[in-house]
Amino acid sequence: MLFNWNLLGDGEHEVGAFVDDIELGRATVRVTTLGEEFLRGVEGEYVMEDFPMPGETVTLEWQQNSQNFVLTDVE
Repeated sequence: MLFNWNLLGDGEHEVGAFVDDIELGRATVRVTTLGEEFLRGVEGEYVMEDFPMPGETVTLEWQQNSQNFVLTDVE
């Protein structure tokens, strides 16, 4: 299930997953909205050195359609 966490607003929230009125799990999440419900017209890339292991590098790139950073390169 896709859910726009920005709809909850900034801050800490408790969420639960239910099937047929039976709770399967519960978690606390922290939301940072950046002031908008859906972030548009921005781009970004970040290179993380020594991740996930020393000597390795990954590149993360912002993708508007998924509203998330995605892994675009591993060295």
